[in-house]
Amino acid sequence: MDNSLPKQDISAGSGFYNLTRQLGGSIGIAILTTLLAQREAFHKAMLLTNLSPYNPETTQRLNALASAFQSRGSDAATAQQQALTSLDQLVNLQAAILSYADIFRFVGVVFLCSLPLLLLLGKGGAGAKAPIDH
Repeated sequence: MDNSLPKQDISAGSGFYNLTRQLGGSIGIAILTTLLAQREAFHKAMLLTNLSPYNPETTQRLNALASAFQSRGSDAATAQQQALTSLDQLVNLQAAILSYADIFRFVGVVFLCSLPLLLLLGKGGAGAKAPIDH
C-alpha cells in the first residue's frame, strides 16, 4: 500500500498539514488556558475557605504582616491594608501554582494516553528515509 501523495498534490497536502497543525495547536492552547483559569478559580476558592477573621492563624499572619509594614514606616491603617493586599497576593500566587500543577498533571496524562496511538502509525515506505541535516 503506497501512502505517498502524487507530485501534483504535494503542495496542497503540505498546506493542509500546516493548517491542521496550527489549528490543533490553537485549540489545545485555548483548552489549556480555559482549564487553567477554572482551576485557578477553584483553588482560590478552596484557599479562601481557610481565611477568616475568626481563624487564629489568619489573624496571626495579618498581625505579623502589619507589624512588618509598620516597622518600615507605614501608619497602622495603611499597614493593615498592605497586610490584606499582601495576603491576597499570596493566595493568588498559591492558587496559580496549584492550577499549573493540575495542568501539568493533565498534560502528562493526555501524553501517556496518546502514546498507544503511535502503534497505529504506519511504517514509512521502503525508500523513505529521514533526511540527515548537518
